[in-house]
Amino acid sequence: MLLLNPRLPQSLQENWQKVFAQISSGKKWIGVTTSGTGKEFPKIALLTRSALMASARAVTEHLAISSEDKWFHILPDFHVGGLGIWARSKVSGCQVYKPVNWQWDPHKFVNGLKKSCATWSSVVPTQVFDLVSNNLKAPAHLKALLVGGGAISNSLFHRAQELSWPLLLTYGMTECCSQIATATLKDLRGGAGIPRLRLLSHIQVRVGIQSLLQIKSPALFEGYLQANGFGLDGCKLEGFEFDFFDPKQDGWFQTSDRVNLTGDGFLQPMGRVDNQVKILGELVDLVPIQALVDNYFLAAQLGQEGVVVPLPDSRCGHRLVLIVEGRKKVSEQVKQVIDRVNRQLLPFERIQEFQFVAQFPRTELGKISTWQLLQITSRQLGSGSFGE
Repeated sequence: MLLLNPRLPQSLQENWQKVFAQISSGKKWIGVTTSGTGKEFPKIALLTRSALMASARAVTEHLAISSEDKWFHILPDFHVGGLGIWARSKVSGCQVYKPVNWQWDPHKFVNGLKKSCATWSSVVPTQVFDLVSNNLKAPAHLKALLVGGGAISNSLFHRAQELSWPLLLTYGMTECCSQIATATLKDLRGGAGIPRLRLLSHIQVRVGIQSLLQIKSPALFEGYLQANGFGLDGCKLEGFEFDFFDPKQDGWFQTSDRVNLTGDGFLQPMGRVDNQVKILGELVDLVPIQALVDNYFLAAQLGQEGVVVPLPDSRCGHRLVLIVEGRKKVSEQVKQVIDRVNRQLLPFERIQEFQFVAQFPRTELGKISTWQLLQITSRQLGSGSFGE
């Protein structure tokens, strides 16, 4: 079974279904596109039912989900996060409420939580930002709101806490059928800071070169189905080469995520290796820069988001550009935010330009589609600039 975004062009869906049927013949694989996949060249992670259930059992145990719980399900079912909710329901017996033809709206989300009396739900950081920006409070019956798919700033977490949102941060990936490390309800009650991410029981972890996480688990995928132009031993269809490949070695899968592991079973994400770029010969990590931007945007109460993206630069290697969603009339406030951010950065780390877009391109999960945003940005150069 291959699960694809229904918004993909019909011809592309048909092509991929043909390839999947040919390569998966005789195998009970579930094909799911990975996060960040582009529309033209999807990367399909090949999962199994046993892997999904192994993940679901570990998550259910980790979060103490029971048959008395109710889940308000707004994630797409063709994404591993959406599949995982159904698997957890089967394991725990919890009820699942899924709205039809759902499109994200923070007010409708809160109303849906109230109407369903949900005790659990899952969102991404940008949706937490929307809830906080609209000053929406969490219903009292909500045990926890799982937040995955990206980093969240300290200020956004604490603003959400002030509005009674019980946020449990998670770290996971499609290749491992969802969660790898997640905070617990006990951690949430234990203090005022952001709870640390505890490794789930199904996972073994170690760190490789460049602090890249390596994982081993019964929830791991079988391999990838991916389009390429290298003429490997795949099947050719309408001008593209398609291949199955399994990147695991001795059962271990090396991710592209940099992490810090503690001896007591906690994991701290430090960003993807591709979130680092060279500027004037120096390696610059975009994660802490984005965190500064998030904090100052919230403090300025602009009600808008800003995303730092690296653009190629013939002289410097890259230059950092801040993309802001929404109204250009807040240009002066954006300049002030950038000035405050840049004061805390070294010269080569500083944001050099800013641009506005009417609306951020987003995935079906609600995450900002970085590759589409970069395409838009490259066509709109020159909205504003800052010297060193």
